[in-house]
Amino acid sequence: MGQLITPYKTRSSVDLVEKILEADASGRITIIGDKISKLGYPVDVEGFDNGYNIISGKDIRSDRIKVVSAHYDGDGAYDNAGGVVVVLNIMEKLRDGNYPLDELRFAFFDLEEDYQKGSEYHLSKAENRENVVRNINIDGCGIGDKLFEVKEKYDLRCINSPNTWTELIVRSDSLPFRKYGIHSKHFATLPEDEVEGLKNNLYPKTVSEVLGIFGRDDISNISEDSLAYARDALIEEIIGGD
Repeated sequence: MGQLITPYKTRSSVDLVEKILEADASGRITIIGDKISKLGYPVDVEGFDNGYNIISGKDIRSDRIKVVSAHYDGDGAYDNAGGVVVVLNIMEKLRDGNYPLDELRFAFFDLEEDYQKGSEYHLSKAENRENVVRNINIDGCGIGDKLFEVKEKYDLRCINSPNTWTELIVRSDSLPFRKYGIHSKHFATLPEDEVEGLKNNLYPKTVSEVLGIFGRDDISNISEDSLAYARDALIEEIIGGD
């Protein structure tokens, strides 16, 4: 397999993460919708109680639809403005390739932070839900050089107290898809040593320092190379994953 990472020559992706991060809810809808339109995709804003999903796809006719998703609510760069930008970058790269776009739906969900209400609403109303066979959900991108599949629950040893264990519950938009019997994977990026540490039940430093109670999930943590790596690794998953 060839090199997956395609380094960016500018800070355009990090700048877009920052732009989304600084915008309010309506501003984010405008930014994401405008970017999708400029890429030549249609935009459908799906309104529901207290929220709006942004849905896109080119002439979807397949009976085997794959939904690539990221939530745009929340107030973090890693969680999840970085994930939003990665999906937009995936849309751009696939548009310029030979992949059959008629089997892909791109979804930017609202209210993930509020019990996944956006994705739950979308799936409850989707007319062709029976044709959706996979969900690739991106939640947590822009830090680290390793893409990994996130589990729903971890029993981990605390960083400063190895003999103390804590339960880490991970909720994301993959959950409603699984509820409806759709094969779904939640992906995120972390430094490779932290991903390896998870296999040994070690609490990830990034989760503690960036997403913890006193953490700072701001733009200073996000790197172009991490976003580029996530984009290309996820395209491999979309094209070849099961």
